[in-house]
Amino acid sequence: LSVNSISSPDVLRAGDYTFRISVGWSLGRDMAVLPHSMLGVAVERVDSGQDVVAVSFELKLLNRNPAKCICMSTESPLGIADHGLKGWFPAPYADRRESADGFVLLKDVLDPNKGWLDNDALSVECKMTVAVTAP
Repeated sequence: LSVNSISSPDVLRAGDYTFRISVGWSLGRDMAVLPHSMLGVAVERVDSGQDVVAVSFELKLLNRNPAKCICMSTESPLGIADHGLKGWFPAPYADRRESADGFVLLKDVLDPNKGWLDNDALSVECKMTVAVTAP
């Protein structure tokens, strides 16, 4: 994700492999929040290794009301190549809703009454398993 996104610092290093969490959102071409604009979350591999690494993960978007937290997880291990990205996130400029386009409507995230922002911060939890082989 390079447009309409933000990434964490490195959150996990497993052997030679390094990962971050990225949050991305869709907007109109005029940069406006549209009724279908979504916010999504992904795991991003940021090392330059050549191997494809098998990962499983669970991403949870936190809400001030724990009953409204949204959690998504992989059904089976996924392969991530160097600088690869896996998760649920929209295209930066989506003209409509897409398959696997995110966690929640962006307008709901931006509405202070919906509970997604806590002191203007969005919180994501990630549980991740990385399969690496010993040298």
